[in-house]
Amino acid sequence: MAANVILPADRFLNTGEARPPLVAATGRVRGSHMIRRCVLACVLITSWMAWRADRALAGESPASVAVGDRVVTNKPTQLKRGTETLREISAQTNFTVESVRGTWVGVVAPDGKNAVSGWIRREDVRLFARHVDAVSRTVPLAKAPADMIALVTCAVTADGQHVAYVSDKDDQRALVVDGTEGESYDDVRMGRSVFSADGRRVAYSARRADSWFVVVDGMPGAAFDDISARGPVFSRDGNHVAYAARRGREYVVVVDNVEGQPFDDVLEGYPVFSPDSTHVAYAARRGSALFVIVDDLSTKTPSDTALRFDDMSAHDFTFSPTGHRFALVAERNERSVVVLDAVELGSFDWAGSLVFSPDGQSLVYQTERDGRRSLILKSPQTTKSIGGGYENFGQTAFSPTGSRLAFWAQRGQPWRLVLANPDGTTVATQATYDDYCDDTLTFSRGGRRVAYVAVREDKAVVVVDGVDGPVFDSVLKGTPVFSLDERSVAYAAHRGNTWQLVVNGLVRFSFPLVKEYTVQFTPAGTHLVCLAGCEKNGRRLAVAVNGAMTEDFLFPA
Repeated sequence: MAANVILPADRFLNTGEARPPLVAATGRVRGSHMIRRCVLACVLITSWMAWRADRALAGESPASVAVGDRVVTNKPTQLKRGTETLREISAQTNFTVESVRGTWVGVVAPDGKNAVSGWIRREDVRLFARHVDAVSRTVPLAKAPADMIALVTCAVTADGQHVAYVSDKDDQRALVVDGTEGESYDDVRMGRSVFSADGRRVAYSARRADSWFVVVDGMPGAAFDDISARGPVFSRDGNHVAYAARRGREYVVVVDNVEGQPFDDVLEGYPVFSPDSTHVAYAARRGSALFVIVDDLSTKTPSDTALRFDDMSAHDFTFSPTGHRFALVAERNERSVVVLDAVELGSFDWAGSLVFSPDGQSLVYQTERDGRRSLILKSPQTTKSIGGGYENFGQTAFSPTGSRLAFWAQRGQPWRLVLANPDGTTVATQATYDDYCDDTLTFSRGGRRVAYVAVREDKAVVVVDGVDGPVFDSVLKGTPVFSLDERSVAYAAHRGNTWQLVVNGLVRFSFPLVKEYTVQFTPAGTHLVCLAGCEKNGRRLAVAVNGAMTEDFLFPA
């Protein structure tokens, strides 16, 4: 039976350090019961595609970009300081690139959490600032706060417009948002999502004496003995907020200030909202029974769907991308039951790896029965096994448009990627490799191109459209990445003591280190942006735009 295990990371899974430390990584026990090694690697595609995108990245298509009131040619040699260019890029990417008196303010990940490891703390420098116009004026939101209790208590909206942190004064704590201090409490906890995705709303947990509250938009809710460490979570549209809480020995889930039915426990990681913000789901226990609750938020009726599983556990709960369907795996008497929309699809020795198509009409999942692995496609028309002739299966993914299905398959020891139509019929099979890395299978936006990381002879290789790239020791987490126009693909690769940014198979730039999950193209595909190390300043990070370091935005690594 497949299971999740914790593995020591090897040199293929790299966090961006010049000399990679050992870190924790997740792997999977395959049918052969051999532990997979997680890998990351580099990119090479055809010479023609490399030449075409190389011209675009160098600034020849288009030749220049308007930044503020002037035009800057897109060539690395002309981006020496890059302040105004960075402002242009910050509006197009997930980076927040603003400064006051030449000091770096922050880099924000898509989930709104700060993606870098520290802040410049000087009394004469404003810590946070908000860009106001296209020239240079900024509005300070807060000074470097002496009352800020820890860096982990800081949250920034994804657009970089708002910031919050927990202050500590005279044994009282408060949430400070954009420099404005909220009500004081005995304790304040910032959960998973302080801000809604659009930055309009704020939620956190607070304690006064022995009672805990969830404070939403400045208004405290009902009193409880405890609030889950996960804290309140917002729906994607920001219109709903939910959290799990305990009162006495009973646990409830509260959605928009309405308490659900009491349970003995609410499972960790819940509640969760559907991608379209129309449903909320959670798993809870009462006695030996497991309940999965799925509420339709449009009906305002609690427990729209309540599934009961006696003497069972559940895992792999997932909503479809459209939000109108859900699936999970329930465990009963050492058997796995796949459940789709409250209907059991079958009982197996093991089941997992549930993946919906983008339109939510099809579900692909893996099963094992009598030692034999299968990949099952459940569609409105049929339920069938796909990928016949293979002994084992790995990561499965639909393209963003749903026009292609890709999955890793194994026959004997080698692994290969199989490309199929949405109905599961095989279109093409790619070359075999010794292994591959989980979660690196990536489609371009239109689904026409595909890239992934594979291992051959104990070396990491990024494969793009079936073409092997050069060999490197490792590749940065969060790469490879495609440009939105699908013309370019990039990644950061490690060899020796140097990190190299590779674009369409060509090594373009080198740095002492690169920060994971920060390599990205601007929407036009003419700029490649990342957080990289500045060698002459030691282990410090700055934004690199097409290889040019912007030293006026330095940041401690």
